[in-house]
Amino acid sequence: MDNYNPYQQGGSQYQPPSYYGNYVIPGTPYIDPFYEQRQEKKKIKRLSCVAGLCVLGYIVIQNILGMIIGFSPSLRQAYLGNADFQNILGILFSLSGVLLPFAAGALFLKGRGISTVSDALELPKDKLNALCMVLAGFMLCIGVNYLSTLLTDLIEAVGFSLQDVEFATPSTAAGWAIYFVEIAIVPPLCEEFAMRGVVMQPLRRYGEGFAITMSALVFSAMHGNLTQLPFAFMAGIIIGYAVCKTGSLWTGMLIHFLNNAFSVATEFLVEKVSDIFVQNVIYYFTLGLIVSLGIFAAVVLIKRNGASLKPERVKTNLTTGKKVSAYILTIPMLLALASMLVITAQYVKWTGGK
Repeated sequence: MDNYNPYQQGGSQYQPPSYYGNYVIPGTPYIDPFYEQRQEKKKIKRLSCVAGLCVLGYIVIQNILGMIIGFSPSLRQAYLGNADFQNILGILFSLSGVLLPFAAGALFLKGRGISTVSDALELPKDKLNALCMVLAGFMLCIGVNYLSTLLTDLIEAVGFSLQDVEFATPSTAAGWAIYFVEIAIVPPLCEEFAMRGVVMQPLRRYGEGFAITMSALVFSAMHGNLTQLPFAFMAGIIIGYAVCKTGSLWTGMLIHFLNNAFSVATEFLVEKVSDIFVQNVIYYFTLGLIVSLGIFAAVVLIKRNGASLKPERVKTNLTTGKKVSAYILTIPMLLALASMLVITAQYVKWTGGK
């Protein structure tokens, strides 16, 4: 008696009858050549759904907090009339809007045996490499900031007016301290946890280049305005690369911190030093120091690491295009990107080149 079970499955091998013309040869193993591709695509789509839902959670929480302020006359008056209160609420928005949904996403993935943040929270093993990566990454972020400004100017030259998210300028020492926390400390911690931890880390098994690019895409979209979007994407590439090469989120957090701290310091310089000449001397001396250290650090990295600085390529069953489409073309991710596009559009106005 034939013990063959036509419904037996074992990994990627499914064993139905094989066919020779119209004749069935029972019990002949059949290997589905697309099984592994479907499994990889399914896993990438799951990661996409988690990231998309986290972004949607971020949007919902931001809107709920905004509605609470809008419906409360006392809170609305305090928000509009007090710069320090605005900045404190900005800290609350980042902590709740970013940390809560992405922490939930990390817990969901962890429950299914998918590592996200925990492995990347260790300190870098090679401290000199990490230091050099921070200095070189900081320099590159300053560079892409200038490039982003050029792109913004070109867009505006065509006839669009781009508005940026406005932050209340403080007037006291305590106010500047709160502002520094809001811009330079909270975003690096929250956003790197979310983007390079929850979003990027699970994607690295499908190739570092793919993981870095997708996390940079989500990172840029979450900024919600065209003034910051190009910079956020390019900086996301730089920071993601640094995290991959050092194996630690702390590297990315430091680059992010230095970039944002430099921005706050520049604002403070303009606000507190009235002499334009002195402003320029301080600013360009600092900029020259950053560039010099960054170039030196990049040379050290190249000499110490050589070809290992290339993003690690992982053998997968999907082409890059199929991986990208699998990640982007899920309902949660499409809804998240579409929602952020609507928000971004609110900061763009057509002026007709006037």
